[in-house]
Amino acid sequence: MSIYKICPHCRASLDPGEACGCIAARYDVLTPDNRARLDSFARELAAEQRAGAGRCTGRAMAKRKKTITGGRLVKTILYTAPEPRDSERARADKSRMTTAARQVMNDKTSRNKLEMLMAENFTGRDLFLTLTYRDADLPSKRSAAVKLLRKFLRDLRRHRKARGQELRYIYTTEGKHGAARLHHHLVLNATGRDIEVIRSLWPYGDIIDVEQIDEDDFAALATYLTKESMEGRPVGAQMWTRSRNLRNPKEEACFVPDDTTLTVPPGCSGCD
Repeated sequence: MSIYKICPHCRASLDPGEACGCIAARYDVLTPDNRARLDSFARELAAEQRAGAGRCTGRAMAKRKKTITGGRLVKTILYTAPEPRDSERARADKSRMTTAARQVMNDKTSRNKLEMLMAENFTGRDLFLTLTYRDADLPSKRSAAVKLLRKFLRDLRRHRKARGQELRYIYTTEGKHGAARLHHHLVLNATGRDIEVIRSLWPYGDIIDVEQIDEDDFAALATYLTKESMEGRPVGAQMWTRSRNLRNPKEEACFVPDDTTLTVPPGCSGCD
């Protein structure tokens, strides 16, 4: 008869009643943010176990509800996800997806992420900007164009910093549609008298299009900003570039019963 037990996580041999320290050791090397996420998830599971995880009422908890809040925009999503008690086969069935379908889903997720990021950081007072090049200054390569744009952003940041103003932005660089000329789209926070400053810091083109953001349709703006990023994009490649000082949307998630449905609160509009 065995007089020891095996840790299910690291396979270490333990004496009867001995607790393995492998989980605590892994926890210690996590970043503070990841520790907070893990603690939150553990509290969710503990609460579900105390409530019987829905089994006392016969209600399965195979769905997960995620609520994302960005500024005035709130999105709640219900989806089927692997549960902690799922078998390996069940997890594989829920995760199986073709490469093409996964790419479509990843692109949609990326657009939604951009939509929520803009909603969290920008309002109708802020600006949507298009920077173009005249023929004599048109770069021959995308990398050269990006270098000029980054110089513009450094100069604009320096200008605002001297006046105690913040610079927040998201940008994309395009050059495939229409006449296939390289150009840049940016979302910028406004400070007042921005057009004159932008024109003075962008000497490479005569056409600079500036308009205010439609804060009621960040989804359309996210689609427009990523229209070229999805074509022939390498796996893992970034669809846009953001400034480091942007706030991330807030996310909350939990397991819910299978019969849970979503309803639009009074006074709000729904979307697919």
